[in-house]
Amino acid sequence: MGILLTIAPGLRYRVCLRAATASKHHDRGMPERLEAMKLLVPGVESFEHEESQWTILVPDVECLDRLSTFVQACSPADAPPQWGTPAPLERVTLRSAVEVTGKYIRHLSGPGAYAWLRFLFEPEPSLGDAIALRTAAVPLAHPHALPDEALRMFLPALCAGLARAARAAPGGAVLSGVSATLLEARFHEVDSRAMAYQHAAALAVRQAVVQAGIDPLPQSMQGK
Repeated sequence: MGILLTIAPGLRYRVCLRAATASKHHDRGMPERLEAMKLLVPGVESFEHEESQWTILVPDVECLDRLSTFVQACSPADAPPQWGTPAPLERVTLRSAVEVTGKYIRHLSGPGAYAWLRFLFEPEPSLGDAIALRTAAVPLAHPHALPDEALRMFLPALCAGLARAARAAPGGAVLSGVSATLLEARFHEVDSRAMAYQHAAALAVRQAVVQAGIDPLPQSMQGK
């Protein structure tokens, strides 16, 4: 099985948006404003990478101007958001191959969460602005090995986790030109759920970046 995830297609600039105060009174409406922004200003992506701070990805400076006008108009007059300086969006790939495990395990008094994933990440610059998700012959020897039919059910969440973490590489860069091969997946009879696999996949990407390091994606491969 193979899936090609195109990461931030056509987006060329990034800018940080910070709420004027960490107060929830001023901050609580920002996620809704950003969701509305994506509908009214096409070609924009956003994600929160710290409390009360978001990274916005846009295709061009003109789009950023329209975005700024919209968010400003919808924000409290006594607490306008603070915009960082727009910067070119840097694309990076891994420096070397690395095998990592992403685990998201929460055992609570109520419903818990469990996901366990083992990946082989390899640099593949020819993929351009994409990450290729591949599944190896996932071994079923472990008593909690995730069967194929369950893997297909959780696959959208797994893809979302990979893509989300790839958009938040160090320094505001976007990780692309990478092959991610799923070597092993495990489950819990009660606590496995989509959200847990999304978090586990994102954690695996972050570990791969830390352990393998990153290099700029060759300019000739960007935009492919």
